[in-house]
Amino acid sequence: MAIIEKKTRLVYFSPTARRHFLTKKAAILAEARVIILRKHPSEDNFSWRLDLKRSDVLYRRLTRIIKRQQPSAIAAGGDKT
Repeated sequence: MAIIEKKTRLVYFSPTARRHFLTKKAAILAEARVIILRKHPSEDNFSWRLDLKRSDVLYRRLTRIIKRQQPSAIAAGGDKT
C-alpha cells in the first residue's frame, strides 16, 4: 500500500502572472511576458512578439530588470532605492 507524504518545496510566485513556478527563471520570464502583453495586447492581426520591432531586446531587458529587483521592492509594488 502506498503511503502519501506531505512535502514542502520551494516555489516562486509571479504576482503579475498570478502563478507559481518551480524555477526562478520561469517566474521571471512569465512576469516579463505578462507586463509586455498588458502594454501591447495581442489583436487579430498583431502579436507583440512577431510585429513589434526589437521585441527580443525589450523582452531581454525587461527580464534583466525584474531579475535585479529586490523581493521587498516587488512586494511593495515599486522600486526601492
